[in-house]
Amino acid sequence: MRYRFLPLLLALLAAGCLRPATSRPEGATALPAVEPRALLERGIESFVGPGRLPAARSLFARAAGLEPRLREAWWWLAWSDVLLGRSERAFGSFLQAAGDYAHPADALALQRAFALLSGRRQAERLRDVLRRAVSAPGTHPLVRARARWLLGRLLRRLGRFDRARQEFARLGFVSEWMVVGPFANDQNSGFDTPYGPEREPLDYRREFAGKLQRVKFRPVERLDYDGSVNLSALLDPDSWSCAYLASHLSSPRAMPAVLRLGVGRAVKVWLNGRLLLSSDDVERAGFDQLAVSAGLRRGWNRLLVKVCQRNGPWLLRLRLTDPRGRPLRLPATNKLQRVASGADRQSRPVPPRQLADVLEQQLKGRGSWLQRLLARWQIEQGFYRRAADRLDRLAATSSGCRPLLALLSHRAQQAAGRDSLALKALDQTTCAATVPGLLLARAAYESSRGRYQRAMRLLRRSRLELDGEGDAARLWTRLLVERGFAVPARQRLERRLQHRPDDDDSWRLLAEVAGTLDLRRLVLRSRRKVLALRPDLPAAYNALVRLARQRGDNGRALQLLDRQARAFPCSLNTRLLRARVLLAVGREPAARKQLERLLRLSPDDWRVYRLLGQLHDRHGRRRLALQAFQRALELKPEASFLRDYVDFLEDRQDPAFERYGLGADQVQQILTRLPPLSAYPEAEAVFLLDDEVTHVFADGSAHHLVHQAYLVRTASARARFNRFAVPSGPSFRLEVAETILPDGSRREATAVRRGAIYFPSLEPGVVIHVAYQYESASLSWMQDHFAMQFNFQGRFPSLRPRWVVVTPPGKQVQILVRGQGIEHRRQSLGAERVDVFTARDMPMLHAEPLAVPERERRAMVLLTTVPSWKELARWQNSLIVDQFESDQAIREQTEKLVADAGSVLAKVEALYGFVARKIRYLNHDVGIFGKKPNKAINVFENRFGDCKDKATLLIAMLRLVGIEAAYAGIRTVDRGPVFWQVPHAQTNHVIAYLPAQPGIEHELFLDTTAEYNHFLHLPERDQGVRALVLEGQGYRLVDTPVLPPSASQLLFTADASLEGDDLVMQVRESWSGWLAAWFRSHLNVEGKRREFMAGLLNVRFPGASLSGDHYRGIDDLGKQAGIDYRLLLPGRARREGKQLRLNLFWFDKLVERMTPRPERHGDVFLPYRAERILRVKLHLPPRVRPLVLPPPVNIDNDLVGFSQSCSEKEGVLECQRRLVIKPRRIPRERYQEFRRLCHLIDQAERVEIVLPDGTQ
Repeated sequence: MRYRFLPLLLALLAAGCLRPATSRPEGATALPAVEPRALLERGIESFVGPGRLPAARSLFARAAGLEPRLREAWWWLAWSDVLLGRSERAFGSFLQAAGDYAHPADALALQRAFALLSGRRQAERLRDVLRRAVSAPGTHPLVRARARWLLGRLLRRLGRFDRARQEFARLGFVSEWMVVGPFANDQNSGFDTPYGPEREPLDYRREFAGKLQRVKFRPVERLDYDGSVNLSALLDPDSWSCAYLASHLSSPRAMPAVLRLGVGRAVKVWLNGRLLLSSDDVERAGFDQLAVSAGLRRGWNRLLVKVCQRNGPWLLRLRLTDPRGRPLRLPATNKLQRVASGADRQSRPVPPRQLADVLEQQLKGRGSWLQRLLARWQIEQGFYRRAADRLDRLAATSSGCRPLLALLSHRAQQAAGRDSLALKALDQTTCAATVPGLLLARAAYESSRGRYQRAMRLLRRSRLELDGEGDAARLWTRLLVERGFAVPARQRLERRLQHRPDDDDSWRLLAEVAGTLDLRRLVLRSRRKVLALRPDLPAAYNALVRLARQRGDNGRALQLLDRQARAFPCSLNTRLLRARVLLAVGREPAARKQLERLLRLSPDDWRVYRLLGQLHDRHGRRRLALQAFQRALELKPEASFLRDYVDFLEDRQDPAFERYGLGADQVQQILTRLPPLSAYPEAEAVFLLDDEVTHVFADGSAHHLVHQAYLVRTASARARFNRFAVPSGPSFRLEVAETILPDGSRREATAVRRGAIYFPSLEPGVVIHVAYQYESASLSWMQDHFAMQFNFQGRFPSLRPRWVVVTPPGKQVQILVRGQGIEHRRQSLGAERVDVFTARDMPMLHAEPLAVPERERRAMVLLTTVPSWKELARWQNSLIVDQFESDQAIREQTEKLVADAGSVLAKVEALYGFVARKIRYLNHDVGIFGKKPNKAINVFENRFGDCKDKATLLIAMLRLVGIEAAYAGIRTVDRGPVFWQVPHAQTNHVIAYLPAQPGIEHELFLDTTAEYNHFLHLPERDQGVRALVLEGQGYRLVDTPVLPPSASQLLFTADASLEGDDLVMQVRESWSGWLAAWFRSHLNVEGKRREFMAGLLNVRFPGASLSGDHYRGIDDLGKQAGIDYRLLLPGRARREGKQLRLNLFWFDKLVERMTPRPERHGDVFLPYRAERILRVKLHLPPRVRPLVLPPPVNIDNDLVGFSQSCSEKEGVLECQRRLVIKPRRIPRERYQEFRRLCHLIDQAERVEIVLPDGTQ
């Protein structure tokens, strides 16, 4: 027993895991070294298995006290404190775990201590530890670098900015750079796109096509405080962009080196033209996240780095070390140098050493402690998905409580943006409700989502101490502040500050509470205290600057901004605000000097030019102001307010409006020459004037001038025009809003609100006259392009519609003119193209039942600058390419769903059923998300999404089981057709497309928003349209099928008998196709089913009584659904003398429903078709034979199919009827024929059965 752990101890000594004694908990007694290991093993067993954390912590503390060199004991002790909700105690344990700094794992211990830092006293204690780690001779180089990095950050936290800068400088960051960008990175496509700087020989004078304009290399004026290149401050736009940085390093000899990088996302590195690194794994910027070996040549070496960003901080940190991790301080320059010749040799190839490498090497044959260390390190370094996958594998091989795995997995998944998996990590452990750290993690998660009340309920139900000094008490206080419980929050904070006056977070919360209570002096005192304790927080400066400006103390605001600028040398926002304040106090030279500095730092930031323009305009320098605003507009072309500045300074109207806008005399002539009220008897109003001039700009935005006038004809038009809809954006400018009465007098609008103009009481004969301007942004789904539809027909006759479109040179304009009566003239305005479309006396579109969609009937013009469908599909493909990624949760759910599926179609059905029924439909077709779906991972964890989202999830799940599927955009039949002559995003719905493949004989379309449809029955709205199928890089057009009417069937079968005058039926009714889906949607609430069916049956048979109803297939997505029921029809048999007359079926009333009008203006459109089959067996009373039966009817042509017959045999009268309307569309020319057929069918349905009255 005594020597049981000797081999393990020797292994730990060999690995460097044991070291000289550091400190020992009070009361520990010296015992043989083997006993601490036994205590540790017992503690781990108690910790991991049943999750008895207090007992486990006691064992870890005893083990650490007996053998302070036992690294694992301190780590488990620190983790115990974290999970017990005692972060302050864990801080000290992590410091002890860092021991002698000789092992790379000590860097992680220091990192964790820094993360738990709270208050100035802890900061000073950590500062002393970090100084020892930096200066100790035996410190591992990687630990020394990490300690120096943390020391620099800590010195900044303590306000020692100069000392911090010195520490960062010793790390060997490359500080001389040239930068060029931004380049496009739509949907991360820029990472693999070889832009000019990587494709061509390096030349700082060369220009490249950037994201918004031509760009070229320029020097990086200064690094940020921590040695990083802050690309967000240098380049605009800074989201979904790429940039290149170049530098030259001078080496005294050929030697091996290691490049160590910190980046926010994707990076590529070339040295002397050779690609060394390509990585897209990092999800958050850090320190020394990536390392790559390099061979330096003697002389100058050329370094080129490509950094691509999506969202968030965009930066680069790059430093050189030798293979052991010691910094190399080589001369560097941003000047172009001739690269030294020779091979890229290394004297001895040595792979770069990182903590992860050391831990990976030691993991072989070792326990779970190092596994947890590695996962924790991956989270710290921004490799969230790697950490989550590692933790999933570790959890799969573990049992019991596993609280630490649960907490680490939760944090990794949450940082990766996978919220459902983050919650799942907490819920799956057996001790989630008893471990304080897991409860706190759940409550903190709810708080981060704004669900403060839910978080408070979680804490109340727990047994955590909410009034002490632990993590639970601090979280509870924050929740009180967030919920607005200011008085109790203030009391708690003031009590805490009596014991911990150095707690900056408590002072910050107290400032918020004081603001709620309007205690201004307390707000100011608290904010000042926060800044004194944390001079490295931008928010601390911003709050005090805001307070100073509110008091009118601009001098104090400038002092604070000067301090903030020294603390954050690359903060553009600070310097911009400083320039604004300088302008406000009239210090023009200082403001101008500040703006000139900003232009050197970030010459492409439009905000700088706007401020510069305001400065020049204020002092009457009109030409300089105009130049500044013009440059700002070039950099921010979608900003309508900048264009307004330019127009104002140029003292001119839009040239297109000047040339093509209607003059006052023209408008007056139109408004005074009115048609008589009797001229258009069917119209509620007449569109006297519908005129628009649209000036399109190079970025796809447009300026619109609209002139409209209506003549109100009827009193029913009041409701339509009392509230007159207009654009609601900030660029809307009203020029005229008036009504002209029949006597010629004019009245202004009663009110103008956002998006609407309100007019006084409108009477027949009143003219409404409006004119306004507004600006539209470029297409959210495809930047720099314009597309618009102008309708020349609508619900009212239009006398003078006109549309003038002015487009810039270089745009490829494509036009579709639909309908009769539109004239098109092509002109020019300088270098711009002008298209003028005019018409006269356009008839109104008549409202009719079962009408073809107006889009197909109206005369209109579609104009677009999108070059082709190929280009549009390429852009849409770029939006969806990354959205189909799956995670472990989706994989597990997919495997579970298809586990019992015996065929490919069965797998499709199972997956379709899950997405259709379990993922709730929620429309959020706004902005870019009108065309870009959310990631499948997010849709799955949110359990809701729109059509794009649901299709994306289904495709992802199908691909997991080897079924090929693609994204298909359609325009549903109720919205009219897509006009394929003009490339433009005209689709309004997304479904999934499955090509023919093994197991799927014919191609399939699946609509996951049809939550009640069988998977093989495509909804009627999706049938017979052309789909744009996206295939990765290209596209193809595929027609969706048109299912026959028989695919949707109502089958009504009944056994009936007469009870006096009453008819009693035992009915079995079955539905398929869209009818099954329709009934499911109305019967999905079990408690409402009888109510709905009783109402429906009373429409069929007035007075019907329903009983004994039993439902089939309502809660699944099978091919059929149905109902069995008993139906009592009181008085259905009508007595006439000695006869009984009855009809066994209900009336379809086709004339009333489909052809009510004797004449028709357009085609009949029937998107929903079905076959109806009714069969009834009437059991006649004994010795009763029918006197008259309805004659057989059989109509069968290309429009309708109808048959009806009755026969009697052995006392049973059998009747059946079949009805189907065959085409989806009946041409207007055949309307009268169709109406006659409907009339014949209605007449045939009303012929009654005549029986003798056997009761008399």
